[in-house]
Amino acid sequence: TPENPLGLNVLNLLEINTYFMAGKNSLGPLPPLPTSPVDYAAYLPSFNEENPRKSETENGTGFAFGQQLTIDTGELRFLIFYAQLLIDFGFDVSVLKTDAYCEEVGGTMGLNGWYATGQVYAAIMAAVGIDINLWFVQKKIVILEVGLIAALQAGLPKPTWMRGEVYGYYNVFDGLLTG
Repeated sequence: TPENPLGLNVLNLLEINTYFMAGKNSLGPLPPLPTSPVDYAAYLPSFNEENPRKSETENGTGFAFGQQLTIDTGELRFLIFYAQLLIDFGFDVSVLKTDAYCEEVGGTMGLNGWYATGQVYAAIMAAVGIDINLWFVQKKIVILEVGLIAALQAGLPKPTWMRGEVYGYYNVFDGLLTG
């Protein structure tokens, strides 16, 4: 399940989590966007709003699967310098048989009642700086910190809808340039 995926950790650098579910009248809605290692909802505020999917398409018979791949170097150090890289990518897909009626399409949703909903999300975050740790001063000075976080949700066919959001940030020379 999305709450208890099958996981693989390679050298504490690469982590892969995956799940696959199939069932009759037992599959639930897509999971919310992850909060670890990246809290997507914190960066993408429109995904905190009510989910646009119809409740009739969130439970039913069919299958659902998803995967999350994370590369996290942690804080790498060389002399007084540090660097960190985090790359996260994942998706969730649900294909369910539904008899939900849609006024916009004038009939049953989906293709012969089969309706797919899904989401894809990705983040890349990097930082480089100086870590001064002397007995009289302890300070981390950011040289460059950048990040890009994005997510897209969709449902299809009949009706087809999509929503997405992208967020980016940068910090140069400990706040001299930020945005």
